[in-house]
Amino acid sequence: MPVPLPISGDVDEQLRKQIEQVVNRVNERRAALTDDEARDSRPILVLEFGGDRPAFDADSENAEDSDRDGLGSQFERSLALARYLTSPELSGVNTVAWLRSDVRGHAVLPVIACESIITHPDAVLGEAGVDEPFIDDTIRQGYAEIATRRNTVPAPVVIGMLDRPASIVQVIMVDGGTEYVSAEESARLEKDGLTVKTKQLAAAGDLASFTGRAMRLEYQWASHMVEDQAGLSKALRIPPGSLISGRMVADGWKAVEAKLQGRLQARTINRLQRSIEAARQSGAANLLLLEIDSPGGDLSEAMRMLQYLDGLVGTEFHTVAFVPERALGDAALVALACDELVVGEDAVIGGPGEGTVRASELEALKESLRHWGAAAGRTWSLPQALVQPRLNVELFEHRETGEQRVFGQEELTEQLDAEQWQPVAKLDT
Repeated sequence: MPVPLPISGDVDEQLRKQIEQVVNRVNERRAALTDDEARDSRPILVLEFGGDRPAFDADSENAEDSDRDGLGSQFERSLALARYLTSPELSGVNTVAWLRSDVRGHAVLPVIACESIITHPDAVLGEAGVDEPFIDDTIRQGYAEIATRRNTVPAPVVIGMLDRPASIVQVIMVDGGTEYVSAEESARLEKDGLTVKTKQLAAAGDLASFTGRAMRLEYQWASHMVEDQAGLSKALRIPPGSLISGRMVADGWKAVEAKLQGRLQARTINRLQRSIEAARQSGAANLLLLEIDSPGGDLSEAMRMLQYLDGLVGTEFHTVAFVPERALGDAALVALACDELVVGEDAVIGGPGEGTVRASELEALKESLRHWGAAAGRTWSLPQALVQPRLNVELFEHRETGEQRVFGQEELTEQLDAEQWQPVAKLDT
């Protein structure tokens, strides 16, 4: 769920209403589950800082602010949102702050109010007091309250982001613990022989700020460091494409149905894309149900449709492919490009279809799928194997995380942790 920046006006109230709608709908669905473990699990709410501006903020008086890093956020509004995120109302939800870019000013408050932080390596968090000419006790107490509730980022560090007179020193204690204290307190501890090592994080007169890389690698305030949504899904240990826009959940699904039937050809793909775009641009739909019954027949047109569907990733438009009987040959690429795939009991995906694919086309397909897979957080071996005869693929499981993925031998060797993936089963394509 994107957080509009700066947090001013009634942005916090609108976001709160949206979160409440999402939580209520999710709880209704969980209550209907028969699986006890699934019903009792806590849903994950990802608050995205630094993404595209949400529609309800497009007309705000600060909409022209191109940086959108939180400067200009109002303390009262930011604190109200932070208190809501730490309230008993959301105790059944796992809140995650996803920093895609810099967050400064009072927008820092809802970030530290989340249970965990996942950050881009180059994102910067800090300078919370940059908009305030004077920090009074009310502001200082508000920050201390939220920081203490969560302790995602230690309270003394948060105060160092807020208040220029505050200094921050990281102290490694003799007993192995880590403390964050003022320069004066650090000197006292060192004099008493209680410290092993000290490091100044911010001097008095400066507002502290930290890169995502430092928050993760040096201080462990961030649980993960990722560069895109594919990395976010991996960090959360959920399948790529399973993150759903909070606005879609809050407003409910509005579906448009489309069919891809017969041999793939340019006019068929053109007509299909026009109908989808008409529904999407008008706001009449946020869910595509695409029924596929095709023998394939044109690899270039299949790739064109795959790239079109890939362009919908990250938008508030969810795609589901339904294959009751067949999506043969290159038509399988269209099915796999959707966020979700539903198949009939006897359906066939991939394998021999209409049309002939030359060796040069297969090599070009591999490169295209490699780029697509990297962006979408998916493997490229499986879609390649559904089009390319005699390409062997296997199901692998990661020894540490338990994540399962399909690789061919070439893609397996491309993994930085290839030795961690153990084969589970060979797949017949």
